[in-house]
Amino acid sequence: MASKFRATYTYTDAQGKQHTIRLNGQSKQDTDLQFQEFLGQPALPAKKTGKTLRQFVLEDYRPAFTTNLCPTTLKSYTLFEEKYIFPNIGDKPLDAITVKDIQTLMDWLAYGEKNGLQKNIVAGTIDRVKGHLATIFEIAKEMGLISDTPVKNKLLKNNGEDSTHHKAMLPAEYAEVRKQALALSNPRHQLYACLLAYTGMRIEEILGLKWELVNLDEGYCIVQEVVTYPDKSLPFVDPNPKTESSARTVILPPPVVDVFRKHAKPSGFVLSAGRNPQEAMPYVTYQRMYRETFRELGIYGKYTNHDFRASYATWLKESGVEISSAADLMGHKDTRMMSRVYAPTRHESIIAHQDLINSLVENQLVVPA
Repeated sequence: MASKFRATYTYTDAQGKQHTIRLNGQSKQDTDLQFQEFLGQPALPAKKTGKTLRQFVLEDYRPAFTTNLCPTTLKSYTLFEEKYIFPNIGDKPLDAITVKDIQTLMDWLAYGEKNGLQKNIVAGTIDRVKGHLATIFEIAKEMGLISDTPVKNKLLKNNGEDSTHHKAMLPAEYAEVRKQALALSNPRHQLYACLLAYTGMRIEEILGLKWELVNLDEGYCIVQEVVTYPDKSLPFVDPNPKTESSARTVILPPPVVDVFRKHAKPSGFVLSAGRNPQEAMPYVTYQRMYRETFRELGIYGKYTNHDFRASYATWLKESGVEISSAADLMGHKDTRMMSRVYAPTRHESIIAHQDLINSLVENQLVVPA
């Protein structure tokens, strides 16, 4: 049944700022109860578990529910817990944590510099922390330790700033880097640079690419495995890419196919550890390859691996490729990431339409005889 009543409430956050939230319910009493829960006054008495959030995570959640996570994901979640979650709400009883506690944590992250962090945490990371907390509380709820989860998406507001670390190259610069990538003399550097510049692949996908999954006659390769470095040392070969959509076909344009033909091997990693193509590249080797290749391209310290991905996405969009098709090419489940982060409309793209807009205005101003 649809909500019949809407009410507006005002509250003051930990920073002393006033905020307004709108709640929908069946009655004023219903929205009042929602607001009380948000303020830390749950309508229903919580069960007494005797455990703090920290104890639940360490004694129940981690041992039983993280065994299937890949090392890099597990490391990220552990960092969230140790650095962000535990210092704020880790020692509160699991069943006493409220929606307002979660909001206070999110605000603490958003205004991190004021709270002793090195920088303010961006909105994307805050969403990941919130998502991790949602999983923890849902498990606690399923175990009967709490009656409801305090992670309420409709009540919580993410005050973090949008991430700006995805930086697309200017069109002329991107074209020049692509040209330079084809001309590199070191085979490993050349393969690495061409995959970055011409495919939009993630770095972990490039490091995990094997010759068995490269079809030069048809001009494509398959993303199937990824290589990461959980401890920044030995490589971890993960048979599962980042998401279900990440496992995909990647187009290799003719110039890249020509480069691959020169260095093709029957099997093994395209970017291997060394003489043995069956061994994934160690972290120290990857870092050296990254520094040397970017210096040869003249972009070391200016751009990153991920900036190539942003440049590829923006190039697709500005070349007229539909956003849904671009998302498929880059391994995204939907188009929101493409539109919001990877391929925002640039100043250069808008200015390129200046003559068209001016001509339309001039034609409109012409008075018929």
